[in-house]
Amino acid sequence: MKNARITRVCILAFLATVTHALLDGCSWVNVRAKRLVSWNNATVKIGIIETYKFTRDPQKGFMCRSVDFSRWMQACVLSEGDRADPYLSYSNNWQYNDMLRSQSFLALQNIANALPDGCSWVNFRSKRLMAWNKVVIRTEFLKTCQFACEHHKGFKCRSVDFSPKERACVLSDGDRVDSYLRDYKWNNWQYSEIQCKDEGRNRSACTLVGPVQGSLMYASTMKNNVRSDSTVEKCEAACRQEQRFFCISFNFKRTTGICALQELDTKMSPLAQVPTFDYYELNCDPGVDSMTWQPPASAVNQSPTGPCQS
Repeated sequence: MKNARITRVCILAFLATVTHALLDGCSWVNVRAKRLVSWNNATVKIGIIETYKFTRDPQKGFMCRSVDFSRWMQACVLSEGDRADPYLSYSNNWQYNDMLRSQSFLALQNIANALPDGCSWVNFRSKRLMAWNKVVIRTEFLKTCQFACEHHKGFKCRSVDFSPKERACVLSDGDRVDSYLRDYKWNNWQYSEIQCKDEGRNRSACTLVGPVQGSLMYASTMKNNVRSDSTVEKCEAACRQEQRFFCISFNFKRTTGICALQELDTKMSPLAQVPTFDYYELNCDPGVDSMTWQPPASAVNQSPTGPCQS
């Protein structure tokens, strides 16, 4: 019986090494008397040390990055996190194992999963996007959530809301151009969006043009976007730093210092003539001159029908 068991272990070890080998540049690293805190996705009953590696390698339900193994309990816990996410705790009769990946492998992984040139993820903690939420997937790992957005085929995913506590990842085809962020302090939710420097959706680094005197943008649907006791400089800074939505213009009332941030510009909606207001916008047109810029002819001389008319 002893010889038969040794033979079985050797066969399983051989199959794990040959049939289900890790990718080139990867190897297992073992830490005895340790377990990973949280991130535990699935438990299987296994009593042989090489078998859990075999179980981990072809795992399809999630991106398995590490395992906790106990021969005494005949248990193998698969996790999509590793020591880069939480931390290890002492646990007798257990051992923790994760993959050591070479620099060449990491470089290839980064290339394979990279966003287009000029694009990157921007994150905001304790925020969620209002509406535009299309698909929910289950994961405890932000990188997995963002990877799912980058490679989603059903629609062009622009942003995600993610909560590790709820193991929830919400894919959206909108971002702060289409909606705005609300405070959400429960269960560690955070908002992430893809920003590309050549797309022009975020204009925080564009040129301020104006004023268009005696005019304002009146078609905005934004709430809580009015500031008092401001100056043009303070209003411009507030527009560039706004996080709830992509601010691209503002109305400024000279006599009282009222500043109203806007999500629209003169290419999207006309201006209204209101003598006490001036209009400014962040313009991304190549070579735009703030001293000579004028709004399109179709955007001027309209009658106001919205707020801020006096």
